[in-house]
Formats: sequence, structure tokens, C-alpha cells
Amino acid sequence: MLNTLKNILTGSDPVSVLRALHKDGELVNLEPAIAALDMEIPEGYHHKNNLAHSFQVLQNAIDRETSGVDLILRTAALLHDIGKPETRAFGENSLVTFTNHETAGANLVRRILPAHGYNKKETQQIADLVFLHMRSHTFEAGWTESAVRRLITDANTSEQLARLIIIFYSDATTGIPAKKADLHNKVDALKEEVHRVEACDSRKALRPALNGNEIASLLKLAPGPELGRVMRYLNTDEIVKLGREETIELVLKKFGK
Repeated sequence: MLNTLKNILTGSDPVSVLRALHKDGELVNLEPAIAALDMEIPEGYHHKNNLAHSFQVLQNAIDRETSGVDLILRTAALLHDIGKPETRAFGENSLVTFTNHETAGANLVRRILPAHGYNKKETQQIADLVFLHMRSHTFEAGWTESAVRRLITDANTSEQLARLIIIFYSDATTGIPAKKADLHNKVDALKEEVHRVEACDSRKALRPALNGNEIASLLKLAPGPELGRVMRYLNTDEIVKLGREETIELVLKKFGK
């Protein structure tokens, strides 16, 4: 079987294959942009080896798969920092920055993946995950409800959001246990907030099977406190989920004269 990127990433041990290709000098033939992550670091500066980090993120993501091989997740995990070589800049006091590498990475993904046999939808999904992978780092002070809702919207689907959260977890490759635990705790808190906001929005979207005009006609009520009391009852968590016929039967039984 040919060592194509798709074949490698859907195999049983992609990380070992990729490391072997890198060791043999063949990774650049598979994809130069991946090989470019192994950047030489000038004396006086320091940053992690982004190729080794990307391999580890890929392995972390694989370890968190729950429904078999996920090519989109695996590819996004491997390529999440693919924009760093293009955006690396050296500043004063040995500072190294990779400003907007997620944007550069998403653009690069869209350029390179079609040549590796990824279709338009796959390429876009992976590019979106690469673009969003830094989002968890931008909310160090905590996630506001609007920020969580924006993340849910930007992820577009629950499947993509689940992949993105796995990448958030997987991107923590520090060897310091306390630091890794802190990063994972922050993602845990984000997951809880996502579930809370989704549940809240889902509840807000529910409407009673009958509107106020229909209730007024059914019970022969004029606008006023009594009609308001019935509508408040119909908007309770249990009743709002009922279908039309069930609601009519319940209303007549409880409020009919």
C-alpha cells in the first residue's frame, strides 16, 4: 500500500509511520509543509519542536477517539500548527511569536489537502478545525456565555465541536503534570459550559403546542390574568414538550369549565 497521507492517518499506528518517514528523510516527499514543522531554532531563541509536538497531538487525539478512526480529527490534529513556519517571527529578549498561525494554517490546509485526495467537504472541515484550534487559549479568564455560544456557532455542527474539544485536550503536550492538569481542567469547564448553554438554548427554543389566541378560543377567555396563568403553565418544562392533541386534552381537563 502506498504511503499516502490518508492511508497513513487511517492506519493502526500513524505516529510511528510518520516518525519513521521523518527519520529516513522521506517526510518531505509525503508533504513538505509537514516536514517544515521541524524548524531549526537560531541560537539565543527557544520554542518547542513543532513537528514532535504535532505528532504528540495526533497521538493524543487518536487516544481520545470513541467511534473508530476519524480522518477529519486525525488530519486536523496533525496539521493544527501547520501555519507556524510561515508566521514565525523573532523579537527582542529571545521572544519567538507565531501570530495568526491558525489563519495561515487554515489557508495552507485548503491549498495542500486536495492533492492528498481530500474532497472539498473534508478539506473545509479540517481547515475550520485548524482555524479554531487556538480559541481555547483566548479565554484564560473564563468563558462568557456569549463566547461559548460563538464557539458553538463557529464549530457549525456538534460533530465538529466534539472534534475541536478533543483537539483542545490533545494540544496540551507539556511534560509538567500540574500544568497539563490545569489545561485539561479548563477544557473540562468549557465542556460543561457548552452543555449548559446548549441545554438553555434548546429550552428557550421550545414553544407550547397552542398559542395564546388558540387557548383563548378553546377556553373562551379574554386577554387577562387567567389567560396568562394558562400560558405560564403551558410553558413549564414538562408541559411545553407535549404535542398538540395532548396539550388540548390537558388544558380542557385542567382549565375547562
